[in-house]
This record gives sequence, structure tokens and C-alpha cells, in this order.
Amino acid sequence: MNMQTPPYRLVGQSLLPFEAPLAMPVRGLDDVPTPRRFEPPAPAAPSGRRAAAFGLAILAVIGLGLTMAAGLARDGYQAIDALLMALYLPIVAWTAFAAATAVLGSVWSARDPRPDRAPRRDWVPRGRTAILIPARNEDVDALEDRIRALRADLGGRALRRKVDIFVLSDSDNPLIIDREERLAEALAGDLRPGVATYYRRRSENSGRKPGNIAEWLRRWGGAYQYMLTFDADSRMSARRIAGLIAKMERRPDLGLIQCGVRLTGAETRFGRVQQAATGLYGPAFTAGIAGWSGGAGNYWGHNALARVRAFAGAAGLPRLEGSAPFGGDVLSHDFVEAAWLRRAGWSVEIDPDVSGSSEEGPQTLAEFHKRDRRWCQGNLQHIRILARAQGLDPISRLHLACGIFGYLASPLWLGLVVAATMSGSTGTMTVPVLGAIALLLAQKLAGVAYWLRRDPSGWRRTCRLAAGETLISGLLAPIVMMRQTVSVISVLSGNDCGWKPAARSGLRGGNDDMPWLEPAAGVALLLAVLPGVGSLWQVAVVMPIVLPLLIAPWLVAWLDARPPAAARRAEAVGGAVQALQR
Repeated sequence: MNMQTPPYRLVGQSLLPFEAPLAMPVRGLDDVPTPRRFEPPAPAAPSGRRAAAFGLAILAVIGLGLTMAAGLARDGYQAIDALLMALYLPIVAWTAFAAATAVLGSVWSARDPRPDRAPRRDWVPRGRTAILIPARNEDVDALEDRIRALRADLGGRALRRKVDIFVLSDSDNPLIIDREERLAEALAGDLRPGVATYYRRRSENSGRKPGNIAEWLRRWGGAYQYMLTFDADSRMSARRIAGLIAKMERRPDLGLIQCGVRLTGAETRFGRVQQAATGLYGPAFTAGIAGWSGGAGNYWGHNALARVRAFAGAAGLPRLEGSAPFGGDVLSHDFVEAAWLRRAGWSVEIDPDVSGSSEEGPQTLAEFHKRDRRWCQGNLQHIRILARAQGLDPISRLHLACGIFGYLASPLWLGLVVAATMSGSTGTMTVPVLGAIALLLAQKLAGVAYWLRRDPSGWRRTCRLAAGETLISGLLAPIVMMRQTVSVISVLSGNDCGWKPAARSGLRGGNDDMPWLEPAAGVALLLAVLPGVGSLWQVAVVMPIVLPLLIAPWLVAWLDARPPAAARRAEAVGGAVQALQR
């Protein structure tokens, strides 16, 4: 029970069930448990799919690497050429592997059987499931709408007899706490859906979200076989939840199933661009990751079902030595928890199907940057974990490495453009640069092919949506690259972002604390490379980066605005993609 709640506010009702303690030991970097063995054994690793993904990427790297070396050799090798190759090869390796993942994911999704059918509405699982909704200073009205919709959906299935909902609050805003407690009373008193709903607030949010989940496990985990983790803005259908539980009951080796997730609720142009991009390209890419991951998949922190005793026994996170940004609490905890589960012998699988599984994305570019800065710090912290953790599955290490390089790629791209232009080497890099761009476009084409196969009659709509998204994403890419470069430099310099929670309470444009960054960077970049510009090709290389930076304030203002009704109808193609995903 929330000890901070005055007794009269409880109206004689308990907001929490009786405790059922469960041990959750901390598993250190070198704490390698004896891997579990299962009967029947877990499915074999997808070695053929891994060979295909890595093989395609390696071929692309070799081909473009040799092309780059041949171009640089035209005027004899110089010291700058070694720098250019050192910047180019990691970028190509990263881009080639992403392209191979998307292309093969599109192919595999056509061959793989359709997702498992959900059990009948009168199906009752053997074990109990807790749906955990961590919340910290969230929009309570929106949270209530999501919880009531979930309860009503569950109430239409016999599944409700074995499902409870827990709102796990870490809020510290008194006004929000008061509203949360009033909501908790109302939900506890409304017994019509037949789904028990509990509320617990911690006085201190030690350990952040993983600490919140761990505290629940240690107090109530013993009463449940499964837990479904949400973010405060997550939505899942009762049908999808039933299907996940049924799959886990059939597979004793499964420790965690991560669902595919689609974005919903976009109101601004920026939100709609994000929604369109994830809707178009996400399914093929996620299918590719699922294909080569097999039982060594990943966890994204929400919209995922976990086996309670597996998670409690294997995924207790240590506090890293030293201070932030590389020490202290594990920030991007989900990747590490998946790696810890796999290290203990459990299967971690990604189910790429996005039907009945969604979340909301940032509405403005400022919100996106703030979230991205937190993720940058959390992912770069994994450098220490990769270096010191023992007993990790190689694919788990790959997931961690991909998360790290997702942010290191930005300063590498910026460094490559600046070094090539200032050294006058852009002419010799025409084919290698076009090759890298082709790999980026291959990821988008794989997503388009995925949808054309499912909705051939809508090819005009799909292609129009992809063309518009590609244009806007091309304008946004230099802005995101510059912000991520600043974030990487900041983290590597020892600065801690404070890991503040994301704002989810509507549109919050104007929160950008560095509105001058992009124009200033554009001017500085232009002045830096101008002396080395000697041809139209060099101008063509630089201007697609410089121009969006110079016009960033006007571009961002346009993207952050809600489109008028006519523009919304023109951009409503994304709704058709969502309809296909349901």
C-alpha cells in the first residue's frame, strides 16, 4: 500500500494485493550462471539466416572498400587517405548490415508462416499475468484512457480471470500524484471489466524504470508466472496479449517475447513523418532482426512479455563502478536485460508482427532530440558492458554493438564529409559515396516491397508516401547527424544528461535549448570546406548537408506544427499503412 496516501483517501479499499515475495539477485558483469537446459530443447539457432545476413554485408563492404581504395589510389596514397578509409569502412559496414537485414527481412516475411492465431475468447491460461505500467509524472488523463480501454478489451475475454494490472508510479509532482491516486481509487472501485487494477507509488525512484520493475518483482512477483511490461504510452490488444501468453505456455524455453510496435497518435507533421517511416520500413527491418537473432533476440523495454522467474533470476542489473555517464545505474537497461536472460540460457525472441501493439512517438523535434540524447548516453554506456561482461551470447554482443554504433555513425559521417571536402578528395569518392547512399535507399526499398506484396492495389499510395518520407528524412538527416554528434562528444567528454523522463503531455514545441546550433554549424561547415571546393561535384556533396542546417529553424517550425485539414488529408496515407498493420 502507498504509505504516503492519507487513510481517508483509500475509502476502505486496498490498492494493492497481498505481497508474494520473489528473490531477484543482482547479476554482475562477471556473474555467469549455469545455462538452463530445457525439455524439449529450444529451437536451433538460425545459422543459415545469419550466414545470409553477414555474407551480404561482408560482400558489400569488400566491394565498396576496394572501390574506395581504387579511387584514392588515382593520385597516389597520402596520409589523408588513411583517415578517409578509417572513417568510410565502419560506416559502410554499419549501413550494409542494416540494408542486408531489411532486404532479407522483406524476403523472409514472405516465406514465414503467418503469426500464430490468438486463442479463442473463452481460453483461460494456466498461469497468472501482471501487466506493469510504470509511470513518472505522466499525463493522467491520457493514462486513464489507455487503462480503461485495456480493461474493457480484456473484459471481453476469459483471459481477464488470470490478468491483473499494476500502475507502478515513480511520480514526484504533488499535483500529478493526487490525480494518480484519485484515478487509482476510481479504477479499484470499478469492478465491471473483471480485471483487478492496483496502484503503487514509490517515495524514491531508485534505479529508475528497472528499479521500479525490480521492486515489484521482489514484492509481488511470486504470485505471477508472466509479466507484460508497458511504457506509459503503450497500447496492446487483448487478442495480442492472449497470443503471447499462449506461445509462452507452449515454449518452456522462452524467457521473453518482444513484440513489434507501430507508432500512433501523431498530430504534427514531424510526428506523421516518424509514423510513416516506422510504418513503411519497420516491419521488414524488424523481421530481418528477428530472422538472424533467433533465440538471442533483443528487448526494447516495453510491449514485451517476460517469464517472471526467468527475469527475476537472471536479469537483476548491477550498478556500474564510477560516476555517470559511464558509471552508476544501467541506463539503456532493456538491451542488457535481454543479454542477461540469454546468458542464463533462456530464449529471447522478437515477434515482428505489429498488429495490436503500439506506442506514441515524440510530437516535436525538440522532444525527439531530448529522448535521443538520453538514448545516446545509455547506449554508449554499453561500451563498458561489452568490454567487461562475461559469458554473453555473440548475438547479444552484436545487439549491444549495433546500439552503440547507431550513435557513433553520425560523427563518422560528418568527419568523412569534412575530411573529403577539405582534402579535395570528393571526386575520387563518387562511386563509394553513391554506393553508401544506395545501401541507405535499399533499406527503404525493402520496406516498400514488403507493403507492395501485401497491398498491390495500393502501390501508388505506398510509393507516394515513401517518396515524401524520403524527401523530408533527407532534409532532417543533417540536423539529426549534428545533434547526435554533439551528444556523442558530450557523453565521451563525461557530461551526464540527467536521464530526465520524456514529456508525453501533448505538444511542447519551443523546448529546444540550442535553437542556434544547426545554423551555426551550417555556417561553420561551409566556411571550413569552402577553400577546398573546386568543382560542382564538391558543391553537390556539401550543400545537401549545409542547406538543411542553415534553414533548420524554419524547417523545424514547419514540421512541429499541426497540418491544416487539407494537408492532413494529403498525409493520411500513413493511416492506410496502420490499417494494414492491425
